[in-house]
Amino acid sequence: MKLGLIGCGYWGPNYIKAFNKIEGSSIDIVCDNDKSKLESISDIKTTTNLDDVLLNKSIEAVIIATPAITHFNLCKTAMVYNKHVLVEKPLTTSLEEAIELRERAKHMKKVLMVGQIFEYSNSIAKIKDIIRAKKLGDIYYAYSQRTNDGPIRQDVGASWDLALHEVSIFNYIFDDIPISVSAKGMSYVSKKVEDVCFIQLTYPNKVIVKIHCGWLYPRKIRSIDIIGSKNSLMFDDTNTTSPIVLQHGGAVDVYPNNALVRECFEFIDAIEDGAIDIWALERGIDCVNVLGAIQLSLKLNGTEVNL
Repeated sequence: MKLGLIGCGYWGPNYIKAFNKIEGSSIDIVCDNDKSKLESISDIKTTTNLDDVLLNKSIEAVIIATPAITHFNLCKTAMVYNKHVLVEKPLTTSLEEAIELRERAKHMKKVLMVGQIFEYSNSIAKIKDIIRAKKLGDIYYAYSQRTNDGPIRQDVGASWDLALHEVSIFNYIFDDIPISVSAKGMSYVSKKVEDVCFIQLTYPNKVIVKIHCGWLYPRKIRSIDIIGSKNSLMFDDTNTTSPIVLQHGGAVDVYPNNALVRECFEFIDAIEDGAIDIWALERGIDCVNVLGAIQLSLKLNGTEVNL
């Protein structure tokens, strides 16, 4: 299957590597309106003209890895030109736009998939299994950190960039969405968008999740702690040998996998089987809904917002 990549910035090249590992698929053309970002691409056709991708009938699907605010128009246009779409998270930056894309994908019988990568991670799947098996007992609360020293974005704030991963993970492992959110953040460097954010998600059964995310932190932290009535779980995504540890029980065996390759494989598989994974798309829409509520709470200086 021949694919086109739209956007070759920070994350785009990773898609080239991932699809190269999937037999029978290849990215045949890469498009970016910034010519300098294409200079490092070799052995693949490059262009700054989007029409070179959309009008190429041999290209069955496109991967969109552009700034979040461009996702809606690019997804809509790609489907008009008869392309299946894998779009990097978030699906869009508004719930109304996300719902419109879902309806267009259904009407046009196109696979529309969101790159919420942690939903394809063996570690996150293992955490979900542990929770489902009640090994932690009743879940009380969770605390998560996703911080690093840059890069600072200008298109969306730290919540859309970083906390979206946490929202995706918790919605996935809890099989639910929050009933309310509250958030406070500050724009110390970027001015237009928050570069540090503190978020509270309240899930059914009084489960509270606290999230600290931001670009102005001296350490790269990717951790989740989940506290239950029987046991507690600690997850460190930067630990490549024992990412999951139980307070009572020690390290949990996890077979490592390349989540991005699995994500890309499932995209190809869905196209070839003609099976649109509605639930995966709905999870992408749920994340947009939750992040929209977080943004509203930020504007209201931390006021709780019900979903």
